[in-house]
Amino acid sequence: MNCVIRHDYSKLRGKIREVFHTETRFAKELGISKVSLSAKLNGRLNFNLNEISKMSLIFNLKEKEMFEYFFQRKPDNLVLPKDA
Repeated sequence: MNCVIRHDYSKLRGKIREVFHTETRFAKELGISKVSLSAKLNGRLNFNLNEISKMSLIFNLKEKEMFEYFFQRKPDNLVLPKDA
């Protein structure tokens, strides 16, 4: 069975606004397009390990904080594809 786990990036969005003021500035710092960042923050694409590592360094996150920013599941976290 294939399923998608949806993540809650609200804390990450807040940190982006706090430090960079706009997602466009942050996307540039991360080395991706604004469109790609938006798709990732909205759950249409996944962040890769390199992006997560880079964001952790940019925001000086401790290992225990990483879960809260990158792996927090939404309350309705399990979404089955339509063909299931």
